[in-house]
Formats: sequence, structure tokens, C-alpha cells
Amino acid sequence: MHRLGRRLWLGLMTVALLVVGASGAAAPGVPAGALPSPADLQSAEAWVLPDLAGDGWVVLTAGEPPVEEPPAEEEGPLVVAYYAEDWQGDVRALNALREAGAHVDRVVNFALQLNADGSITTRPYPDLSAAAGEMGVPVYGLVYNMENGHFSAEIARAVLSDPERRGRAVADMLAIAQVHGLAGIDIDIENVPGDLRPHYTALVREAAAALKPHGIHLTVSVPAKVWDDTTSNWGGAFDYAALGEAADQVAIMTYDEHTYGLPHGPVASLPWVDRVAAYAVTQIPPEKILLGIPAYGYDWIHGTRQVVKGLSTGGAYTLAARHGVEVQWDDVAQVPYFTYSEGGRAHIVYFENSHSAAAKLQIVEKYGLGGIAIWRLGLNEPAIWEAVGNAFP
Repeated sequence: MHRLGRRLWLGLMTVALLVVGASGAAAPGVPAGALPSPADLQSAEAWVLPDLAGDGWVVLTAGEPPVEEPPAEEEGPLVVAYYAEDWQGDVRALNALREAGAHVDRVVNFALQLNADGSITTRPYPDLSAAAGEMGVPVYGLVYNMENGHFSAEIARAVLSDPERRGRAVADMLAIAQVHGLAGIDIDIENVPGDLRPHYTALVREAAAALKPHGIHLTVSVPAKVWDDTTSNWGGAFDYAALGEAADQVAIMTYDEHTYGLPHGPVASLPWVDRVAAYAVTQIPPEKILLGIPAYGYDWIHGTRQVVKGLSTGGAYTLAARHGVEVQWDDVAQVPYFTYSEGGRAHIVYFENSHSAAAKLQIVEKYGLGGIAIWRLGLNEPAIWEAVGNAFP
């Protein structure tokens, strides 16, 4: 069955489930309080990392048996898209999902806040539920350890190092997935100190043992690396080989090669992404790997490590137009960039667009990877879907 036809069939199945599961149910940590609205941090061209967002797409009646068989996903390279809302009422990701249509095979919802006591909180997003249901796209819930806009090493240590708190986190993952009808859970715990490596692996194994018997998939999102770093406080905690055995899939975040606190440069240069993929396939079965595809950029003060702001792809083009400068192309990195001056200071902007994405999609075929994971809906330009369609017809 071709991609669009399959989507329509799955959409009908979703409608049926919504009719059957008409009443709500409570689970540990559900729901959380309403999010603040950081409107002062937002603009048409700038973005901030979300604090809390997302939900599942089917509400099951309390006490109803879990769904043993999650929705089937398209064969061939998967197109996974991360979903997040930076404030309540932010519709950028939702609109981008609808615009993507049949190009997206799975939505991973930045939805499940991990707390220091091991509990997980989330809240419903009915608009996402409705859109995903109509499209027949399965939704995963993403577990994250953010606090005050940053990934918290303190939360990671508090939970991962304590078997009881890990157990609570796993129990909440299962309960939330069942209540919200999630097809899977994605663990995206970042800024994990390297000495917690065995404890992070233990969490993933424990989550797999709890979720898989109920037909709930488990994926992990992990930092990119090109060697088996075991000590750093960014990539050291992530044992690619062990995670590849325990999880159904591993999304490698092949972005932020250059970011806050680092010298200016590409978010994800093609040679670097290729090196990450080349190393990853020596540790993880290639078909289990999802290659991270960024859809954003950064504005640096030239010659410094100071990032002024993050930008969506569209925001980068808007900024270049405002300053009357031409977007250039880095032939080696295979990414766009431009420079401009403001307030007597030189700026340089590196970002990603559909052309840089198209170059990276070739790596999927080169190494026989399982697909891609785009960060994130609402930051991308619409043309990225044409690149995806051409690479994965």
C-alpha cells in the first residue's frame, strides 16, 4: 500500500479507537499545571528550547487493557519528526505537522518532564491528538530532564543513580503511555555526567523490560560522537552498543556540532555527520539508527563563542533579508551561512535548510540507516518535505 493510502487507513483506525476510549483516566504525574507563556522570549525569527509540551493521541478508559500492537509504521527509511510547543497556544509545530502530511511517519512529542524524585509529568494537547489521529501518525512521548530552560545534570544524577527513582520513572512512562495511547516512549535525558554511564544504560534496559510486553516501543535520543567517549559530561554516559541492544531504535542527534559556548561554525557539517554515522554503525545495527536532521541555526558574534540567539530556518532568511545580505553556501560543510553587522559588531549565522538536509539524507542510504529524526517541526522550512520526498519516494 502506498504511503498516502496507508495513512488514510490508519486514520480510520484511530477514529475508531477515539470513539471506544471516550472517558479520561488518571496516571502518576498526569496532568501537570499549565505552562507559562514566555512571549517575551519569542519572535517570528527566534526560538527558545521548550520547557514542557505535548501529549499522546488516544485516551483509554481506566482499567482497559493496554494496546498490545501499536500502529504499524511505514517500511523503509522512517521519517520521524520531533514536536514541541514553546508556550501554550504555540501552533507552529502543529501547522508544520499538517503541512508535512504523508511525509511524516512518526511524531515524537517533547512531552514528559522528568522530575528529580523520578516522577514524570505531562499534559494533554487535544489539537495534536486530533491532527495525528486524522493523519494516522503514531505518537511517541519524549522524556526529558529540563529545568529552567536547560538540561539538568542534577535531575539526571538524582534519578539515574537511585534504583527506586528509576523504577518510579519507568512506572510513570508505562502508565502515561497507556493512558494517552502512546505508541512508544523516547528517552531524551541529556547533560548526563559520564560516571552515570552504567546507570543510564540500566534505565533504558529497565524501561524496555517494562514497556515492550505491553506493545509499547522504546527509542532513545543520544548525543552524536565519533568515538567511544566514556568520560565526558556530554557523550560519555551513552554506551551506543548497549543502548542499541536494549532500545528498538536509537536517534543520534547529529547536530550542535557548533553551538552555545563553542566557536562559530556549522550546526551539522556534512563531513562531521558522515563521521558520526560511520562510527555509529560499528556499535548499533544500522537499521536501528535514526539520523538527526536539524532545521535551525545560530547567530554568533563573529570571532567569539557568544551566540546571540537561535533561529528557525525561516528566521535566518528573514534576518538576512532585513540586513540586505546574501545567503552563501559552504561547499565543504554543505550548509548555508551569511554575515552581517549590527551595532558596530560583526555577526555570522550558520543554519540549515532543505539543501543541507538533502545532502545529509544521502548518508541514510550510504550506511543503510533506519531513517531520520528531524529537530523540529515548526523550525523547518516547508521545502524540506520536497527533499525528504525525493530521497525517500
